[in-house]
Amino acid sequence: MKKDDLSNVTSRQEHSLSSPRSICNNSGDSYYELWFKDLFAHHPMFKIVPATVLAGLLSGIIAVIGAFFRPEGPWLVILNIFFFSPFMEELFKQIGLIYLLEKRTWLLRFTWQFPLAGALSGLTFAVLENLIYRYHHLADMEGSDLAYIMGFRWIVCTGLHLTCSLIASAGLCHAWKRHMGHFMPFNLRDALWYFAAAIGLHGFYNFLVFITFFDEIFHF
Repeated sequence: MKKDDLSNVTSRQEHSLSSPRSICNNSGDSYYELWFKDLFAHHPMFKIVPATVLAGLLSGIIAVIGAFFRPEGPWLVILNIFFFSPFMEELFKQIGLIYLLEKRTWLLRFTWQFPLAGALSGLTFAVLENLIYRYHHLADMEGSDLAYIMGFRWIVCTGLHLTCSLIASAGLCHAWKRHMGHFMPFNLRDALWYFAAAIGLHGFYNFLVFITFFDEIFHF
């Protein structure tokens, strides 16, 4: 690559630090590769761990907002249990990683960042959701029933959220390796099958709970 080419790319980078697609689309893959390596060289490594941890924690917090959503009407409840809730939760539990992949690509350099952020997101979500159930949805419940439900949630539901989050984050890692290995822009489409698996597992769990604890479904 000629020196004047590097100057041109660096000049465009100053105007578009968070949008490598514009360089890739206008100038070809070689410019994207140059842009990507230049960012690596100018951003220190110490930002990587804080960015990964923050992405996981904030994603879990954002995703838990849906725990307050409790629609009325039998059909809306069923749709929420089997589709809307699993879809929104698994998507928002990865929102931090998706943001980094789309806007701060240089902060993702190692494969371990994905399961770390995914695990933090899943655990953060599970803990906050369990607390919401304990002190909001089940505030009037006492005794052995409360102990049983919360014990179930802390063990089974926490494991479910952690597993689903790790599956979805593995999909983002797969897409990241596929595109960064060829210095191409990230495309969420390559992670969709992993997201579908996470959403499907979550929905299947909700279905099992629905048919097993039909009379107490709102407690779970």
